[in-house]
This record gives sequence, structure tokens and C-alpha cells, in this order.
Amino acid sequence: MRSRTRLGNKSGRASVAVSKGGDTRIEASLTLTPRGDPLIVFVAKPSANVSYRQVNAAVHDVAAELERRSQALEAKWVISPTSYNRRIVVEFMDDADLGAASEMISQVLKEFGLR
Repeated sequence: MRSRTRLGNKSGRASVAVSKGGDTRIEASLTLTPRGDPLIVFVAKPSANVSYRQVNAAVHDVAAELERRSQALEAKWVISPTSYNRRIVVEFMDDADLGAASEMISQVLKEFGLR
């Protein structure tokens, strides 16, 4: 099994805007799966009045942007959003360019206020 350390093992929590007005009632954490693939988990802040649909929309907005950029890179990974558990996993194929993936994920998360 190849090492996935080039992607980094940084974890953190930050807010993502779920509306054009800059609503930051949703947080996301970035970690790695046991296999070493990036995992983004979205949660509503405890004091926020946020519906599950708003959180699901944030999951799909981020996943859609990751998909668009992956296509442009002719990427060898799969973007797997699951709204029922509010997660996005970026699943790498064996010959994936981890450097390109890391850069793309970091950029998208930064644009959504996650980094």
C-alpha cells in the first residue's frame, strides 16, 4: 500500500458559508479515512438554527466544485458525497496524483471558508 502522507494529516474545524449572505452556522472538519483518503464532515453549530437541508446543500455545493475541478484535471479519484451522514470522501485510485489532489482540495476548502 502506498503512503498517503503527501496529502497531509491536518485536521481542523472551520466554517463554510451556506448562503450568498455568508451564513456561517455550519462547520466542517477535514480529516483522513483509515485508508488515508480525505474526509470532510459537515455539522451545524450547536447554537444554530439550521435545517438538515441547509447542511445537505453545503455538502453538495462543495462536492460539485470538487467534481468540476477534478474533471478539468482528468483526475484519478472519485468524489463521494453522502448527504445522509453529511460527508464527502475523495477516494483515490492507485495511480492518483496526490499532489494535484491535495492542491485542489485545499483551494476549494479555502474558497468555501474551510481553511
